[in-house]
Amino acid sequence: MEFLFVVGFVAVVFGVITLLTDGLFDLPDLEWVSSTGLAAGVAMFAFLSGILVGFGIPLGIAAVPGVLAGVGVVAGTSWLLYRLRNSTTGPDTSAAAVVGATGIVITPILPDRLGEVDVVVNGEKQRLSAVSDEEIAAQQPIRVEAVVSPTCVRVVNLR
Repeated sequence: MEFLFVVGFVAVVFGVITLLTDGLFDLPDLEWVSSTGLAAGVAMFAFLSGILVGFGIPLGIAAVPGVLAGVGVVAGTSWLLYRLRNSTTGPDTSAAAVVGATGIVITPILPDRLGEVDVVVNGEKQRLSAVSDEEIAAQQPIRVEAVVSPTCVRVVNLR
């Protein structure tokens, strides 16, 4: 019985380490399962089997619900991991998401030179290079009308 609790404790410690190291021990070929999930499954098996043995149930019989619970935990974490890695919901992170955003000029924009603007996209402030057909002074409000490159946008003055 004590051996099962030691195995469970070691599995918990390993799970915490892999959780804190962001999956350092994950196998790259097994994207659908994580080392943290495996550690949780082993801990579930060991603790449940140890508790049942403590109640006087023989190890061979106590291992069956332990294995089922452990497999259930691994299956549940694998399903959750799959859903999180393949999630399509969330903010639009494409360059086109910047079009229509408003912001403020940081470095003045001259017709033949780049300036800098701060715009808020998906709740996050981004500093981008900017071009314009007209001169726009610093601290002026602007709106992004096109994406020139991943780090440069075309803007118009809102005043």
